[in-house]
Amino acid sequence: MKIDKKRIVISLLIGMSLSLIYFFMISWKMKKEQESVRDLKNMIINDKKKTADDEDSKGDKQVTTGQDIGEREKKIKSQEEKYRELIRQNPDFVGWLSIEGTKVDYPVVQRKNEESYYLRRDFYGDYSISGTLFLSAGSDIWLPTDNLIIYGHRMSDGSMFGDLSNYEDENYYNEHKIIVFSSLKEEARYEVAFVFYDRIHSKDYDGFVYYKFTEAENEYEYKAYIKSCKEKSLIKSELDPKYGDKLLTLSTCSYHETDGRFVIIAIKK
Repeated sequence: MKIDKKRIVISLLIGMSLSLIYFFMISWKMKKEQESVRDLKNMIINDKKKTADDEDSKGDKQVTTGQDIGEREKKIKSQEEKYRELIRQNPDFVGWLSIEGTKVDYPVVQRKNEESYYLRRDFYGDYSISGTLFLSAGSDIWLPTDNLIIYGHRMSDGSMFGDLSNYEDENYYNEHKIIVFSSLKEEARYEVAFVFYDRIHSKDYDGFVYYKFTEAENEYEYKAYIKSCKEKSLIKSELDPKYGDKLLTLSTCSYHETDGRFVIIAIKK
């Protein structure tokens, strides 16, 4: 049987051309998505003077419970005002997540009745390779729940949660300990306490499942969860969360095994 070398070469060239076209289309799409995120960030209202004035007005005076409530409501209104354009663009918006010195600087959305809606959708609901960072259905920024879980893709160019796997390096961890989650309720700073690999488990699995923990029923359950996190952690931290401390969990894909996950858990400062 005679091999038609010319046809093989042509087929290979066509295949390579299609692969290059696909690669450039994906790259172009990801670049446009990043530009869209920058546009969203420009919609944030930064009023530093107002924040400074609010802090100065508190002084050293003792306030009553009623005044405390008033201050909390004032902060919430300030946060909602800060993000009013983003809320107008998408009512599912719940906050902005950022880690200085990394590519993590993105809006966070939530659909409690359809948790994975933004897995492959951008902020506006259009198809997106990168998706949008989203808060788990069981998390609640308003209570808030004991643990807020945010999911995101691990993109090959380092965008979204692509930088998170670097936390297994202790030097990187030491240089990027602080995570800021500015929700519609408050701007909060969290310090990374645990970093570990895990996976999505079967429904009948009765062991440690990080993604099911959002609210502890009691102190024993909270302590048991923290103990498991410590045992799995790749880094050694002096942080020791106590019952009542609020947590922030960042979860992304990992390829160390089927349905693998890379997880970062931080404690509210």
